[in-house]
Amino acid sequence: MATAGLNPMMLWGDFEGRKVEDRWLLGRLVRPEGRRAWFEAIGPDGVPVMLSITEALNDEDELLERLQAAAEMRHPNVVAIREAVISHLDDVPVVVAAMEMTEENLGDVLRDRLLTAAEGRQVLDAVLAALGMMHAHGLVHGHVDAASVVAMGETIKLRSDCVRMVGPAFGPAAADDVRWAARMATHAVTGRFPAGENDPVLQLLPESMARAVRRALSGIAGATEVAALAGTRLELMPDMGRAGVRIEPLSKTAKMAAVAQASAAKEKAGETLVDPKFVAEPAAEKPAAMKAEANASGAKSRVIAMRPTDAEAQGALFAEPFMLPNEREPADAAWEGEPEISRWPRASYVIAAAIAVVLVTVFTLYGLMRS
Repeated sequence: MATAGLNPMMLWGDFEGRKVEDRWLLGRLVRPEGRRAWFEAIGPDGVPVMLSITEALNDEDELLERLQAAAEMRHPNVVAIREAVISHLDDVPVVVAAMEMTEENLGDVLRDRLLTAAEGRQVLDAVLAALGMMHAHGLVHGHVDAASVVAMGETIKLRSDCVRMVGPAFGPAAADDVRWAARMATHAVTGRFPAGENDPVLQLLPESMARAVRRALSGIAGATEVAALAGTRLELMPDMGRAGVRIEPLSKTAKMAAVAQASAAKEKAGETLVDPKFVAEPAAEKPAAMKAEANASGAKSRVIAMRPTDAEAQGALFAEPFMLPNEREPADAAWEGEPEISRWPRASYVIAAAIAVVLVTVFTLYGLMRS
């Protein structure tokens, strides 16, 4: 596919064998995407890399800023970006991202076969973990599809060269990421995209996966909530300073959610944060606690590590960063946090009405018997 500014007689595949920045030798064209293409390449040190090359349309500074923000993320399920630069191809500015080398993508696999339920669950877990990290950075993906899910050895990863910052539209965009992740995982297992949360195709999924997918398809759920329904905990790591990993800057909405939930927890616990959603356990105690919890439940807990740098980041990862506490449905809050409160609305009125009906019936029968 030719692009707007490059030579219209040339396709992306025509650049195979060319050098970029006199550093990267372009190899096979992996995938063209309009004004963006992925190439296998060899770096100056002889190490294979994956290059994402995007034609700039007077937006090279914005593209570079996005890639630099994505490069700050370090997560096992996110494709790592090692370097991002502005360069030229045929005197047309392009933005180049040098990424870790990956293998086949999920789209290629699905052309040959569907995934098993277990494989689909692994894909959903990995993508939700990657989205949780991106959303904690205030970034949204916007291209959650099978072609964006790649493999590196035994690890499933989500591409990161397409992330973007959307400002006030962060909440709906982040929810769309989660919804498309659920649709993609369902299609990978069943061969059909669900039309909604009540689509019969969801009956073909394992119960825990179907429960998570239904919530994701509602369009108001975040990555951590959906992962929890699937039985996967996106776990925070207390080693905030290790490897120099930074999770800032968080979006304004994410910070507001973290601060609001932290304040609510303080009031409830007498100025002491005791909720594990907001305070990471000490590094020496956490593995033992997790092991005891798993033994008590009789099930193995799947843990995906994330490394925050501050209390706000911890709160934002476990909170849904685009759903403030006062925006949650009261029934859902009662069900999750206060199980002793009935999920049914106005339960006391229903009981009183039932008693009144019984009394009226008794007095009516009594009057008929006397007459």
